[in-house]
Amino acid sequence: MPELTQQLLDEVVADYAGGRITRREARQRLAAFGIVPALAIPLLAAQDARRDAAGSDETGPAQA
Repeated sequence: MPELTQQLLDEVVADYAGGRITRREARQRLAAFGIVPALAIPLLAAQDARRDAAGSDETGPAQA
């Protein structure tokens, strides 16, 4: 995977993990970078599992 694509992927996953974007938005952004759902869904699921293990109840972006 090209370095730029990897950086963009990392940024989207970090935004999702930080609750700045929803799962749907993360999937859309990953698709725009050419990441197929078969790869994107496990990446986001891993972040969900990490969040659950940390004991956070947040499931999406922070509400203003």
